[in-house]
Order: sequence, then structure tokens, then C-alpha cells
Amino acid sequence: MKHNDNRGFLTFVVFFLIVFGLIGLYMGHKWYNNRYYIALYDDTMVRYLDVPPFGERVSPSIDELRGECILSVGTSAEQVKDFYKSFCDRNGYIFKATDYGLQIEIRKNYEIAGTFKDSKLILKWEPVLNDKQKAKAESLFRQDDK
Repeated sequence: MKHNDNRGFLTFVVFFLIVFGLIGLYMGHKWYNNRYYIALYDDTMVRYLDVPPFGERVSPSIDELRGECILSVGTSAEQVKDFYKSFCDRNGYIFKATDYGLQIEIRKNYEIAGTFKDSKLILKWEPVLNDKQKAKAESLFRQDDK
């Protein structure tokens, strides 16, 4: 008799451990992506741009729906440019270093312009959003304007 009571309790405990473990994995993955990657929305496709080493995101990740991201770079502008140059070479993007910052061409008519100001890199681009992303962006940014 007692054996069956313990079995039910153990099943209950294992079930909740699995559920909480899956929730933890999901939340950890989301946190990791928001911290180390910049999402570039291109209709149904989402491309990711790496955050440079020793760099930190200053702006919230939801601003990517607007097409802007502010990074605090912990190194020199030249090192950041070298990092993005090698990143673009690996991923097939076109990189151009400028006097004021950098430019990355993801595809034709989809460019990211980056400018350095103090110890920050300000990235701006024009995201291509699908209907679901447009609705999400409108609802989020309408609340910000209030």
C-alpha cells in the first residue's frame, strides 16, 4: 500500500521538476539571446548580429522592432570595427568602416548604420516587419508614448 502512495508523490515531484526545468531553459535562452545578440527583423526571417566582446546592450531588446540598438563598448572603436569586419566576412555581409562609425549591408536595401559617441555604439536600421511584428510593435510603442 505505501509503495503506491510514494509512487504517486514521486511522479508529482518529477513532473514539476521537468516543468520548472523547461521553464528555466526557456527563460535562460531568452535572456542569453537578448544579452548577446541583436535581432534584425526581415519579414519572416530573423537574422542575428553579435554583440562585440566586452560590449553590453544599453537599450532594451524590444527597441530592435524600431530598428535601433545602443551598445556600451568596453574596447576601442577600431577593435569593434575589426570584430564586425570579421563577423561580416564569416556571414557574407558587406562591411564598410567610416570615419564616424561603420556600415553593414545585410542584403540589398537593408543596411545598418553605426555611429560611435563617447564609449557607445549606436546602431540604426529600418526593420522589415511582418503583420504580427507590426501589431506587437504598435501596441508596445503606443504604451511608451503615453
